[in-house]
Amino acid sequence: DAGHGLLLRGDGNGNFSPVSSEESGFFVQGDIRDIALLSTANGKQWVLVARNNADLAMVEWKKP
Repeated sequence: DAGHGLLLRGDGNGNFSPVSSEESGFFVQGDIRDIALLSTANGKQWVLVARNNADLAMVEWKKP
């Protein structure tokens, strides 16, 4: 309750490290209910975020 969420970066071996929103550049305000990664025909990827009592949010995913 009243958290800001947490992005965890996996190393492929079952270990995870926290990543701040400042480092990741990803922050969506609101009560998040679901999240999905979508790929378009032209190769772009988008993060689709479903929020409680708010519009859907879409953020372009840019790999580092």
